[in-house]
Amino acid sequence: MNIPNHTIKLKNLLYLFGVLILYACVDAVEPEFDFEEGIVYIDAFAATDAGASYVSITESAISNGDYENVFVPGANVSFQNIDNGEIVQLMEEGERYFPDASFVVAPGQSWQMHVEFPDGRRYMSDVETVLDPVGINAINATYNPELLFSDAEGTFVPGHFISVDFDDPVNETNYYFWNFESFEKTLFCERCEGGIFREGQCQPNPPNVRRKSYYDYRCDGDCWDIETSASINIFSDEFVNGNTVNNLPVGNIILFSKEDILVNLWQFSISKSAYDYYLILNDLVDNNGSINAPPPAALLGNLSNPEDPDEFVLGRFTAASFSEATIFVDRTNIRENALEGRGFIQVEACFEVCPTEGCPPSPRPGTCVPVTNIACEEGRFRTAVAPPGWIEQE
Repeated sequence: MNIPNHTIKLKNLLYLFGVLILYACVDAVEPEFDFEEGIVYIDAFAATDAGASYVSITESAISNGDYENVFVPGANVSFQNIDNGEIVQLMEEGERYFPDASFVVAPGQSWQMHVEFPDGRRYMSDVETVLDPVGINAINATYNPELLFSDAEGTFVPGHFISVDFDDPVNETNYYFWNFESFEKTLFCERCEGGIFREGQCQPNPPNVRRKSYYDYRCDGDCWDIETSASINIFSDEFVNGNTVNNLPVGNIILFSKEDILVNLWQFSISKSAYDYYLILNDLVDNNGSINAPPPAALLGNLSNPEDPDEFVLGRFTAASFSEATIFVDRTNIRENALEGRGFIQVEACFEVCPTEGCPPSPRPGTCVPVTNIACEEGRFRTAVAPPGWIEQE
């Protein structure tokens, strides 16, 4: 059976969190916005697969009249196994906090998150119990030249939607949550704007030297960029309990580029409280389009400040199991234009090692030496190891 799912537009959520909308009771009025500073937002996941757990911490601020959510560095972040007391420390990396790459939770375990800000403020989550996962029978990618409407583009944009088939368990209530990571091959590992790549980093152009506005530098071998999806999809089995669900849309791959892409999809089994929380976030996004829409239910996560119970802490800690499915998407024959592109490639072909008098015998003055290609730095956002399921095209 084909059933629409709820899609949460994450790029709008943090903005909405800091905005208190005053709704009119009868007559339509211009909305008023009260931007508040110091609102804490924590988004956290502890998962049954290595590398899928993380904590994101931001705090609302007003800078030069603009409202923004600022990453909170230097926090002490940990997961605690309530069953045996084990404490797992997370480390800061790329404006997120991550446990060791081998960290996993297991179905039946109970976990709690603890956060301490550099200024001493402390936050904690309720205890979350990990549920059993539900397997994915099949995954599909379907191209649509008008995949969804983009406010930024002012028109419909092309791309693929990802759909899944799965057997919903009999005689139990289940709630689902989908997210995915994608892998795209890249030839260039660095672009230096207004500078050149030397000694492992981009450096400003030397004075009185005529150079191009930017240079691109090739990777020294195969390299893939890793992205995590910017939307969350949820689903309740209220009307399909115990049935097989087919072709359920669970994510969108917008055509930002025409490079082939490999998608690892995660199907989480979550609690009712987690589902209710994400459903309210979805309602916030949907209702924001109409100033006369009734306000959604209270946004209640599972986070609190133990020393200040009156502080309103946004976000949620979720401990969940998931099943995984992978699909390779060939995008070479798509006719529509990609939304983004790297633009004109400007490669720094070579540089003069010693352009002035007094150089040593070798290299001789003015010698043009090829620029060394850049290593594909292994990490959470880039890898030199071909992801399982990748198909090399000729």
